[in-house]
Amino acid sequence: MNLDELYTPCLVVDKNKLITNLNRMSAQAAKLGVTLRPHVKTAKSVPVALLGNGGAVGPITVSTLREAEYFADAGFKDIIYAV
Repeated sequence: MNLDELYTPCLVVDKNKLITNLNRMSAQAAKLGVTLRPHVKTAKSVPVALLGNGGAVGPITVSTLREAEYFADAGFKDIIYAV
């Protein structure tokens, strides 16, 4: 599909850049000896949250109860509600 065929508004993500950025964040967290807890308020996407946790259900931060419910329904258990 070409970009001019997309219905708008829509989200277009460069998956390679996303993965590169996630890997950089994971490496920095590992270097510091801390657990990465992605804030999912922007992506609001289970697949992106999984990528942010190395493909696994891991700790996340949400900013609404609706987000908490959405991710809990997808199997996330370690959820911090941060406003």
